Amino acid sequence: EFYNNRISQNFDYPHTWKISRRIENIINDFKDIEPGTRLKDCKESLIGRIVLKRNSGKKLIFYTIIVENNEFQVMSDLKSFCSEEKFSLVHSKTCRGDIIGVSGYIGKTKKGELSLIPEDMEILSPCL
Repeated sequence: EFYNNRISQNFDYPHTWKISRRIENIINDFKDIEPGTRLKDCKESLIGRIVLKRNSGKKLIFYTIIVENNEFQVMSDLKSFCSEEKFSLVHSKTCRGDIIGVSGYIGKTKKGELSLIPEDMEILSPCL
């Protein structure tokens, strides 16, 4: 029942997702930015497997993803996402183990965690 509700016939999975560059380069280039900074002109795109999903209310969701053997945080908030409808749809379908494609801009949380703040996100391969 759970899997049938999660993987509906109206939810198509893309064949590809273009990544911007290697995760090591992203981490090295942005590790020294100040906490609380959002670099809206620094667009990046990643593919990773979700190892942790944490809701912080209905408008903010944190993911820890594995990208090329590196853990990286995705901080998805409603105001940065492309649309409220897609935000609700994609985040209601994502689970631990899914492989996702994420594109957006680089930022650092107030606690100092380097993050990708997505403008778009897709489930590329669900974990069943």
